[in-house]
Amino acid sequence: TGITDEMLVQSGVDCKKVVSNFVDYINTYSEICDNVVMIAHNNDGFDELFLRFHIQKYCNNKSLPKNIIFIDSMRLAQLTLTHMKFFSQQTLCKYYNIENQHAHRAVYDAKTLQKLFKVIMNQFNQKFGSSDFRFMKQKLQNPFSK
Repeated sequence: TGITDEMLVQSGVDCKKVVSNFVDYINTYSEICDNVVMIAHNNDGFDELFLRFHIQKYCNNKSLPKNIIFIDSMRLAQLTLTHMKFFSQQTLCKYYNIENQHAHRAVYDAKTLQKLFKVIMNQFNQKFGSSDFRFMKQKLQNPFSK
């Protein structure tokens, strides 16, 4: 989106505090839930790496919980929708008639991804007989496993 650390600082955002609060929130949530699931489109190529980099950069004394499961909705679509050639979030939203009037704005992108993920997860469940996140992650890591 072109947002830089400098832009955040100029707007009064303390990057270290934001990242630290986010990690604290996720860790608190993980204490009351069996799994923490984070879903992002192109997660494996960007989001998880970006998050881990910034945790190390801004608060290297903290880490994400052990029970966190990262799911890449793009890879899930690739595994599930084998008839398609392109898997950008925009292409998949167009395919499913999911509208995002404010692309690249966090709240709108998150709500759009939620709608898209529900559809893809339903198709994954139909194809593989499960919508369990651990099974989903295992299948993404090894698509040829039974």
